[in-house]
Amino acid sequence: FFHEFGHACHCVLTNSRHSLHSWAWSAVPWPGGVEQDFLEVPSMMLENFVWTPEVLRRLSRNVADGSQLPELTIGALSESRFRMTGYAKCKYLA
Repeated sequence: FFHEFGHACHCVLTNSRHSLHSWAWSAVPWPGGVEQDFLEVPSMMLENFVWTPEVLRRLSRNVADGSQLPELTIGALSESRFRMTGYAKCKYLA
């Protein structure tokens, strides 16, 4: 959700005189729109932001009673994003 919301923010908040120069989905980044690497900047920022403990605390509230996940669980979730990273990147060397 956060990744795609970054794309939506990029689109909605773009200020350009000509729409052809402003923004495009990754299916049509060239010609027109922005380069592929810049297209991903806002979405990658938000995607990484969601793993911070502060954001996890706010997102983990129970609607019914307002309770949230224990600090130990939030810490484990925050750290879990780096698990198996080396294994996942082994394909780059193959």
